[in-house]
Amino acid sequence: MAHSVNVRISGQLRDYVDQQTGPEGLYESASEYVRELIRRDRQTQQEAGWNWLRAHLQPLADSPDDVFIQAGPDAVIERARARLLGKGK
Repeated sequence: MAHSVNVRISGQLRDYVDQQTGPEGLYESASEYVRELIRRDRQTQQEAGWNWLRAHLQPLADSPDDVFIQAGPDAVIERARARLLGKGK
């Protein structure tokens, strides 16, 4: 079930939306335009999350095998806890 959200805009923002909608614009209505903007923003946020994760994991993937230390879940949690408390590297 779709829920409705009302947004009031005026001045330059309203003028801009009017340029983007109607017979001369890319979108048929302000609602269609806003939905597209929300979709794009959502996609951008998801991509930013993946890019952050990739940036932090890539150095690990590029490291030589002899750099890795085998550790169980308890050791990983303890090491993370120590870092959070400022007691680790």
